[in-house]
Formats: sequence, C-alpha cells, structure tokens
Amino acid sequence: MSDVDHDIREMLREKAEEVRFDPAVPRPVLRRARRRRVGNAVLASVLVAGVAAGGFIGVRQALNGGAKPAHRQVANGTSPHEVWFTMDHHLFVTSRETEDTPQAAMQALLQGPTEEQGGATVSSALPDGTRLDGLTIQDGTARVQLSTHVESDPLADAQVVYTLTQFPDVKSVLVNGQQGGSLTRADFAGQLPAILLEHPAIGDAVTSPVTISGTADVFEGTVSIRVIEGEGTVLADTTAQASCGTGCRGTFSQDVPYTLGQQRTGTIEVFESSAENGQPINVVNIPVTLEPSSSPTPPAPRTWDGVWRPDYTKPQFASAGSDPKTAAVAFAQDILRWDPQKVHVAESNPGPTPEVDLWNTDMTTTFPRNLATILVMKQVGTEWTVWQAQSGLFYVTCPSPRADVLITVPSSGSGGPLPQQICGGFTQAPAGWVVTATLEYADSSLQPSEAQATADIPVSGSTFQGSIPLTATYTGSDVTVIVRVQSGTGTTLAVWARRFQTQGPGGAGP
Repeated sequence: MSDVDHDIREMLREKAEEVRFDPAVPRPVLRRARRRRVGNAVLASVLVAGVAAGGFIGVRQALNGGAKPAHRQVANGTSPHEVWFTMDHHLFVTSRETEDTPQAAMQALLQGPTEEQGGATVSSALPDGTRLDGLTIQDGTARVQLSTHVESDPLADAQVVYTLTQFPDVKSVLVNGQQGGSLTRADFAGQLPAILLEHPAIGDAVTSPVTISGTADVFEGTVSIRVIEGEGTVLADTTAQASCGTGCRGTFSQDVPYTLGQQRTGTIEVFESSAENGQPINVVNIPVTLEPSSSPTPPAPRTWDGVWRPDYTKPQFASAGSDPKTAAVAFAQDILRWDPQKVHVAESNPGPTPEVDLWNTDMTTTFPRNLATILVMKQVGTEWTVWQAQSGLFYVTCPSPRADVLITVPSSGSGGPLPQQICGGFTQAPAGWVVTATLEYADSSLQPSEAQATADIPVSGSTFQGSIPLTATYTGSDVTVIVRVQSGTGTTLAVWARRFQTQGPGGAGP
C-alpha cells in the first residue's frame, strides 16, 4: 500500500470516529455529526479523484477545515495568536501574545478576556475556574482534558476548537473524551456571527485610512462601515464587499479614510443594512483610539450651494453670515425655532468646512455632544452657510447616507411620484418624541413652500420608519430632505438635513 493510500484510509477512519453518536453529545453537535456521516461516501469519492489529479493536499485541507493562519515570531519568543471568546452569544476572535504552543494558547483562553475587552462586551462561555488538566496531540487530533464539562456547551466547545485549530498540526479537537468524536471548525460554523470583525482590535490606535477587515455572511455580501468619533459624530460612512454573501461566508477588507484634527476616542462600527427596511442589523462596535489625520475633506456633492442660508433681508440675520458660530445661531433661531438667548454653541474641526455644535439650554445643562445638532458649515463667497445638518440624538438610514441622488418616479415612467422612504433610530430612548419629515425644493432654504411634501413618521421603540408621499416628481431639480425630532410639546429637539439631486426613469436628471 502506498503512503498516499495509507493517509487516505487514516483520514477516513478519523472521520468515521467523529460520527459515533451518544446521548451525552449536545444536540447541535449531534445534528452536525449526522450530516457529516451522510457526506462521508461523497468525501471518499472526492479523495480518489483528488489523488488521481494530484490534488491530495487540497483534499486534505478540505477535510480538515482549510489552511491555518501563519504565526509571526517576535524577539522575546512569543507571537500573536488567536484566542476565541464570545460577543453577543457568538464567537469573537482576539489576539494575545503567547508562546507558540497550543498549551500557551489554551492558557490564554482560560484566563478569559482582558478588562478592556470585557468593557467592550467580550466574554467567555467557559465556566470560571476551568483548568487545563491535559493536552496531547497525536495524528492531527488535539485531545484536551478540562476540569469542567466544556463539551456540553456548543459555544464553549467552539472556543476551544477554534483556538487550537489555528496550529498547523491540529486538524481536529477532542474535548474531555466526548463520545461524539473529535470536531473541526466546520462543525461550529453556526457559532460565528453574521459579521466577524478581525481588524482593528479592541483598543487599537488607528490612523487614516484605517484598514477594516474580517469575514461576513450577509445579504449580497455588503458590509456597512462607519468610523465614529466620540459619542456619535460619523467621520466616515462607506461599505465593503465580501467575497461571498447571502448564504455563504466571505472575506472583506476596506481602507477607510477619515479627517480628524486631534486624537480622540472612537468606534469602528460594522453592520448589515436590512434588506427589508434598510435599518442596521447584526451591528458590531469596536472601541478604538482615532489618531489625528490631515486627509482632505471629501468634495461636496455636485451643484451643492448650502442646505440653508440666512435671509439677509431680515434685521436679525444681517450679520448672520459673518462667521460660522453666528450663522449657526441664526440657523437655530430660524429652523429650530430656539430662543437665541438659550443657544449654546461650540465650534470644532476648524478649516474650510468647520463643524458647529448646537444645544438648547432648556434641554440640558451639561451640553453632551450626543444631544447636539451638528452643523457642517461652508463659506459661499463671503457668507457662511449650512452645508449639512445632523444630530447626535438620532440617525437616518434611509435615504441612504451614501446616496446623493433620489429616484422620484417609477422606472417604467408611468404612475405618480414614488414616496420617499424615511427610516432611522435614536441614540437614546425617546420620551414621547415625534418625528416629521419634509422634502422640498432646495432653493426654499428649508422654509415652507407650496411644493413641499410633509409626513409624520411612526416611532416604534428606538426606531422610526415611514414615507413621504410626494406632491411632485421634482425630476431635474435639487431637493432637500429634512427630518425633525420634536418633543411632545412641539419643541424641535434636533434636525437632520441633506441636499439631493433627483433622477427620473432612464437616468433623466440635471
């Protein structure tokens, strides 16, 4: 018998061992084992064909769950290793400097998450105080003896399997001699989250552009990404495309630039936009330190000339355009209907497009930025105008923050104007708040007009979703969409506004 034939028989024997059933085996693992038994005949035929074609190495990798990550040895005899914990009841990967041995990686796993990781909701399904009583590796199988019944919990079992199978000589893992047989990563694929963010890690200091990467099984493979400063200011909003999606797991990697004048705490947020309503689902938040960046500010959308500019014919706005803060207070008075004597204003991000934060002192005395209406200012000629308005109190996910064109008529060209979908959520629990949305011609400067379309948007829990029935197609014109959050007494608490181009069937537009 050749060495190759011997190896084939040994691997098939190992696979047969994995599908012995016992009542003590957890039901999720038992179901996976049954599926694997059915597939053994197919695997055997694939092996024969693979050897005949010279593909034995590839078949071996297919049986054992794929290639293992390479380790980077550093000077002190340690290197970064995967240590698999949990987040939101799914597997979550971290990196820990350990000696290059399975025993050292297991000890790091048993030590549990660091304090910083725990603060970011990372935990472990392994019982506290679990000890490693033994670990041997023979014929590609790591046999682990632990002081608690880890094998009775599929998620805890998966942590052990994923941590040990990163080593090239470990193909499968047998925990506490479980009679269901040794297991591989493939047996626990269902314990992975929809989006697994691998980089950056919790607590990393990142610079622009920050590389955001991982694996995902999401609708059409589209992973949404935000870089968030502090408690809510979105510095970057983009997407990455995974190599596979909608029923299969693919890899994704995206370099995301952001602009920031000074070092700040921040968050890397990844999520899937719901195919049903566009709202964020499967959200993962990783706290990081954002290093300052001198990246240029992205250009404004075409035809942009300010969402709002003061009516300089009114005496109270005569000097409103002289500097960003003065223009911002005028905006608060004209659009938010705030008493100018009760407006607290702070400027940040100085430059050609500075940001100005607005609070109403009737709302709070501490002025946290997560309650602020944040205005992005732009100078047009000698006058300051509001380029964009957003709020730390709520966020809008439709219309998409990445779109600058709205489709306002059906693709067939028939029928009336399409309603504009409006949806989003609150950053804190609403208290009797009301959401209204308006779409109007951009040159109305956010003031009421006969052509505007307005609707109340239903609020449900911490989200809102509805639509604006349009009164005109607006095709070929720029429009502004405004979303306002008001208290039960009618006080405007916050506003979101953006200017869009409109487009009809066949791409007709300006």
